[in-house]
Amino acid sequence: MVGGGWSCIPGDLLRQVSSLLTSEHDLLRFRQVCTHWCAFTPLPIAPCRPWVVARRAMPIIVGPLGDFSLWLPRGLQRVHVAGPPDLPYCCGKPRGWLALADDEQSPTRIVLWEPRSGTEIPLPCLSRVVQIFLSDDPLTTSSKLGWMAVATRVKNEICQNVFFWRPGDAAWSSADEVLAWERLHSLLVVVLFNPRHPSFVEVYKPELTPAQCMDLTPDLSLGLRERVTDLGGYSLFLGHGDGFALSAQDFPAIKRNCVYYAVHFLNFQEYKLKAAPFTFPSPAMTGGGWSSLPIDLLKVVSVRLTSECDLIHMRQVCTLWRASTSVPVAPCRPWVVASRSKAMRAGLLGEYSLWVPRGHERVQLTSPPGLPYCCGTPRGWLALADDEQTPRRLVLWEPCSGTEIQLPPLARVVQVFLSADPLTSSSSWMTVATQLRNERDHHIFFWRPGVDAAWVAAAEVYTGERLHSVAFLGGKMYCVDFAKRFAVYDLNLRTTASSPPVLVQRMYAAPLLNYLLCSLRCGSNKVHGTRAAHFVTCNGELLLVVLFYDRHPSFAEIYKPDLTPGRQLELGERVTDLGDFSLFLGRGDAFALSAQEFPGIKRNCVYYVVHYINIDRKHWVVVFDLESNVLEEFPFLQAHKEDPTKELNWPCSWFCPDRPVLLNEQRA
Repeated sequence: MVGGGWSCIPGDLLRQVSSLLTSEHDLLRFRQVCTHWCAFTPLPIAPCRPWVVARRAMPIIVGPLGDFSLWLPRGLQRVHVAGPPDLPYCCGKPRGWLALADDEQSPTRIVLWEPRSGTEIPLPCLSRVVQIFLSDDPLTTSSKLGWMAVATRVKNEICQNVFFWRPGDAAWSSADEVLAWERLHSLLVVVLFNPRHPSFVEVYKPELTPAQCMDLTPDLSLGLRERVTDLGGYSLFLGHGDGFALSAQDFPAIKRNCVYYAVHFLNFQEYKLKAAPFTFPSPAMTGGGWSSLPIDLLKVVSVRLTSECDLIHMRQVCTLWRASTSVPVAPCRPWVVASRSKAMRAGLLGEYSLWVPRGHERVQLTSPPGLPYCCGTPRGWLALADDEQTPRRLVLWEPCSGTEIQLPPLARVVQVFLSADPLTSSSSWMTVATQLRNERDHHIFFWRPGVDAAWVAAAEVYTGERLHSVAFLGGKMYCVDFAKRFAVYDLNLRTTASSPPVLVQRMYAAPLLNYLLCSLRCGSNKVHGTRAAHFVTCNGELLLVVLFYDRHPSFAEIYKPDLTPGRQLELGERVTDLGDFSLFLGRGDAFALSAQEFPGIKRNCVYYVVHYINIDRKHWVVVFDLESNVLEEFPFLQAHKEDPTKELNWPCSWFCPDRPVLLNEQRA
């Protein structure tokens, strides 16, 4: 650390320290110190805790959870945790542990398993076990008496017996008295009511004497000493078995002062307690520190943040910062661009809509009036037109700032691309457009702001069909079309000042991709062709992504192509690890995003929208994990197929604004 300070701490030590952190809040703050700390700090397995435990069969009055799965609270994303093998049944989830068994009725193995450390504690077998509880965490208990496991077993149709086990006991010990009828619930007195009651839930501090605790008569007079209407920074989580409380400061994804209740039938509800009004601190920073910054200043800072991750972190600082920080208009970027017309090999997107990646939620943006048609999604901008065939207005629109750039009209325009972002480029930028010439062929046009009065047609066009992707790097434009023809234009090379960029390289790559690559990977007798090819820039490098059909060992393969002029195309080095980046491919622009800056995506994956077919469409989006070679398919929701207006939503492309689009920006 001589002269380096905290940013030079060894990576192994950072990993060791970060693995000891127990809350997402601390982990996020740890990652924010500097780039070095962020690189050596692992991300949580899921974006938030706690998780919902779902059973595969219908819930019953008695019985274990059985075959189970874990989900995020809203049920939109499954949490994959690799548990011990051959223990598929769950009979409890006490204090961050899972009680797992190898059989529902007569298990031969019952194990307590802690996912974070991988610790396993074998328990004595108990037939017809329903639930297992823990008096304390076996890894962290400080009690002189140690910890104890409590289990319930089905006695008859509605009743259960209670058993106890301490580490060192040979078997379970039966309780002297039956302490529970039906299921055991949380020891905290939380009363849930039917809809006719004024409140869904009421929370009380009970007052129980030892005599009352042993009194099992129906007329037990329970002392509800004090009703609780404010849990402070905590919220309660109730369901089948363990009830527990969590702090909203330690768990940034939950709300404070709430009761989260799983109704044992996967009907997840949330109820907010009536609390006293909260008074914000004075804007003056007299002794208040960071929590007393002026609200106007916080708003100015928050609108300049360029990632959802930074915006979430800023909202977690304190209540004042959260109230003063704008909320994104959609939960995550990028978004899927869906066309209202059927996908085809030629033609613009037309009337469009934006959706979150899984297609279940639409993103509402207030776009400029009178421009309902989309003909491109380049670099966080939308290229919009007032007519599909002969537009009189063609506009580049940036949703975050609301900036509009008027382009010269171009009849039968199909796609618009940008060599750089007009708002942030330190050099000149250029617009590239393709125009439909006939049923299949396209022409390429160029336009430079302040230089060209109208679109300038390319002198040579080799990629005649619709372009699958266009990438810009080092002053050159790399194109690939539907037929896998490659073309390279030098944007700085012109015959005259007003002439278009020169085509410097062309090649027909279909034989190499369809035959040579397939035969090398699958064998000489297994030539099956390729689905598509895309150029994309990632972390300052040009990549070639080749997509295959189901018969190929991998859905996608990535290469660093050798495009030396005058030489035959060589695929070059194969890329199997993109680091923290993932690639997004569809119709038109392909781009790379970092999972550190976009918390809603996975790292080292290829996200692909099948944009050129619409017959028997089964998948909305597919996600290919390069490390595991696993293909995840987001289903094409039936709601998109059965629109009575026949304005179907066909996913075609991706759109990623330069920074979060905020609610207050859209309402203004």
